Amino acid sequence: MTPAAKPPQTPLGALLGEYRMWLIQERGLAVATVLRYESTARRFLQQQAMAGGVLKPAGLAGTDVNAFLLRECGRVSAGSAKARVAELRAVLRFLSPTVTIEAALAWAQQAPKSATAG
Repeated sequence: MTPAAKPPQTPLGALLGEYRMWLIQERGLAVATVLRYESTARRFLQQQAMAGGVLKPAGLAGTDVNAFLLRECGRVSAGSAKARVAELRAVLRFLSPTVTIEAALAWAQQAPKSATAG
């Protein structure tokens, strides 16, 4: 019997693997936190890839961040919305050496108004 071939890794899978290692090695986050941050990153990056058909982190813009957070924060509690902002901020920091989205990073450091109300 031959061992099953490992499926080829997608660009998104490779990027998320690098992100996971960065969260563990550079940020020193706990496993549960890494899983939560990775889940948010996966949703965000999958939505970006679906919008254009190809995952291009360098093509991200502040409007992409804004749209994602509005969708996410519209369906969760204020506390969870604040967590989504922190989770997305982490992936944007990870991507920042290759992505020129300084405005998006600055915006993501603030909780959305819907998250702070109530």
